[in-house]
Amino acid sequence: MGEDEVFVYPADLYGFENEVFDLYMDCNFIEALKVQGKILSRRRGHCRIWIAEDDIAGAFFLAELGNIKLNLPSYAISEERSIHANATWRVVDAVVKAIEELSDEY
Repeated sequence: MGEDEVFVYPADLYGFENEVFDLYMDCNFIEALKVQGKILSRRRGHCRIWIAEDDIAGAFFLAELGNIKLNLPSYAISEERSIHANATWRVVDAVVKAIEELSDEY
């Protein structure tokens, strides 16, 4: 890398909080996802929709990396993963619920 180049982790694109980022760096995707779910739950209704969209996208990113299946209703995500255009508090609730249900499976 050149002197002016900066290495960017894919996770940087989602603006993860430090605890989630540290778990991501340790490849502990299930714990990172659980913390991300708590963040989503805490912010629900208290942040702008675009922040919720980023948090949801981050949860999907972690689930994909960890090969973790989130049991989401069809309205929560389309096959094209166009969640960004469709993010609502209803989707936040569905994602948080799916993450909370992971505790029993993993």
